[in-house]
Amino acid sequence: MKCAGNSRPLILPPFLLLLLSVSRREEHHVP
Repeated sequence: MKCAGNSRPLILPPFLLLLLSVSRREEHHVP
């Protein structure tokens, strides 16, 4: 359980960054 908790937060930051990057790109593409 502790291992899964540690792995989750580690994969969350990168995933969130990707989502933000895509959201920003979409906004730039569609003014």
